[in-house]
Amino acid sequence: MNPKTTLLLFFLVLLLGCGIVMLERRVPATREQAEADAKALAFEVPKLDHIEIRYADGKAFVLHVQAGFWRLTEPFDDVADPERVQRLITELAGLQMVERLRREEFHGAAWSATGLDEPVAKLRLMAGKEKLLDLWVGKPGALENTSYASLFAGANGTSAAERQPIVIRTGLHTLLTEAPALWRDNKLLRLPAEKVVKVRLDTQDSQIEIARESGGETPWALVKPLQTRASQERVDELIAALLNLDILTSELATVATNPGAAPTGAATPPDQLKVLVETAVSSHELTITRPAAENGTETEAQASHRRPHFKVTSENLAVLWAGPNYLRDDRLARVEEAKVTAMGVRSQAFP
Repeated sequence: MNPKTTLLLFFLVLLLGCGIVMLERRVPATREQAEADAKALAFEVPKLDHIEIRYADGKAFVLHVQAGFWRLTEPFDDVADPERVQRLITELAGLQMVERLRREEFHGAAWSATGLDEPVAKLRLMAGKEKLLDLWVGKPGALENTSYASLFAGANGTSAAERQPIVIRTGLHTLLTEAPALWRDNKLLRLPAEKVVKVRLDTQDSQIEIARESGGETPWALVKPLQTRASQERVDELIAALLNLDILTSELATVATNPGAAPTGAATPPDQLKVLVETAVSSHELTITRPAAENGTETEAQASHRRPHFKVTSENLAVLWAGPNYLRDDRLARVEEAKVTAMGVRSQAFP
């Protein structure tokens, strides 16, 4: 074989060998970098109990878990919309790092375009006193559903030395620009209907109480002012009217010491209804004003677990003022039709 050809082949084999070695070194490093990028934005969702969002204009938006439920503590104190909070948590849990950036690779104008020196929002996720994630969100990136961001690795600080500029894939911008009022729970009382085991209605002249054993399948009983079987359909109607009280507007109580509805044991004004709703693990008190019109669907209300006065609406408010006879079961006996296997009729006139 020609010595030149042999030398060329040897050189090509050497190049190929060097390429394979470099590839073997690079692939694990790339894989390790991808794993590190994924871990940098990951946090244990079940531990999350505090979400803090601070905007460039100085305003803040803070969510905190209290008694197992998410609650707004800034810019006002009220129950948070659980569905909207879940959307936010899902978005945060799905953050993906597209790439890491280097500050020195950007010229002045290009760096300003990232918005990282004046971020749109600063997010901090906490579990008690433990920081889970510290992230500044800048301007949207060039790719769809991406944003520039700064990730802080330090336990407490947000110093420039700790800041890692990155590009993330996220739809956070839509949620971050929504008005804080939209994060208020628009249900005056949010409970699963099947969990309710007791309802008490107090007016100035009467008291009605219905109760059942824990569990959505057990029958309702009318306890006060008489003891008898309650109508399942009409109790369901009553509970639906309570749980479908939608908030239209809110106004902070003028008396700062009044956290919400007055206790059901207090004297009841003639135009108000005091409502106690209990589950096996919780108790909620409402104060509802009788609508001016007989079949009105809007009125004012308060709740013991919420500070503001609310204007609320429900399609069937009138049922809340129905008397005990309305809730009494009007059937002599209730038989489950599907379980009937035989029927006999005995007559004194025709044996």
